[in-house]
Amino acid sequence: IIGSEAKFEDGYSGSPVIDETTGRVIGVIAIRMEGASAKRGIAIAIDALRNVWPSMPTRMFDALTVSAPTNCPEPQAPVMNLTAEIETFKLIVNGEDDRNRTIVIGGESGMGKSHLLRMYSRIAQNNDLDVQEFGLATQITVEACLSTIISRFGPDQFPNYERYLDSTAAPLNTADYTNWQHVLTRHFFKDLTEHDYMSPLVIFFDQYEKADQVFKLWLRTSFVPSITIRSPIIVVIAGQEVGAVAASCHTFTLKGLKDEAFHQYAKDCGVPLSLELVDSFHATVAGRPKEFTDFVKFYSARLVAGSGR
Repeated sequence: IIGSEAKFEDGYSGSPVIDETTGRVIGVIAIRMEGASAKRGIAIAIDALRNVWPSMPTRMFDALTVSAPTNCPEPQAPVMNLTAEIETFKLIVNGEDDRNRTIVIGGESGMGKSHLLRMYSRIAQNNDLDVQEFGLATQITVEACLSTIISRFGPDQFPNYERYLDSTAAPLNTADYTNWQHVLTRHFFKDLTEHDYMSPLVIFFDQYEKADQVFKLWLRTSFVPSITIRSPIIVVIAGQEVGAVAASCHTFTLKGLKDEAFHQYAKDCGVPLSLELVDSFHATVAGRPKEFTDFVKFYSARLVAGSGR
């Protein structure tokens, strides 16, 4: 169990299980349980890794079994080349992109989507922009989503939206309900664009694939198409299944890195990993940057522990 409230999330597979008392890696997360058991997962004990991966390089095994010192520094340079993704976001934040204010980030689990969103969040905050995050693994209704966004601007700024919401009850019929949401969204954007705001609100929708079908349909066919250059919002949608969100958005797909990127990263961090070891690890994790970053960190810890520092 991870704490009393925390849950296993996508991307945890392959991550180390660490004894907080000793700093020692005692296992590697394999899978998580679904549904109500999402707080639980299955990990493979370090001592059992040899049984499921007989060809595991000795140096890799040794690196995982050492204690990590509390003062172990973070790797000095990022593995990923996110220049295009970062520059696009900066252009939108600075008001220099007059085409579209929506960015879609796709990619399999562990490819760095969460890392990129954290970078976006820092950029937004450094530019004095407010950020609203929606983790779609926790189900949310369309009305609750819009209500949260409205609260960031002030409810008194949305008279048409509030009037429609108060006067027209949500239909029970699925088709009518979809149309009702569409009209509600139209009123939301009408009110949103009728006021001049000093700065836009940055909205993150993460784990798009975990949202229910009703919310996905609304986001794809109603919310995103309604965003214009006059809308005081910047929207970023991230997930494993985002290809059909909107063709007009700025779209990026994060993929596994090439082996030379792993070699360069180890060199930049000053960690003497052999070519064979790096190539073996690269093939095992399919180029996923997060796993290699963690591995370099713990290998570095092994060197520190071995030197007696």
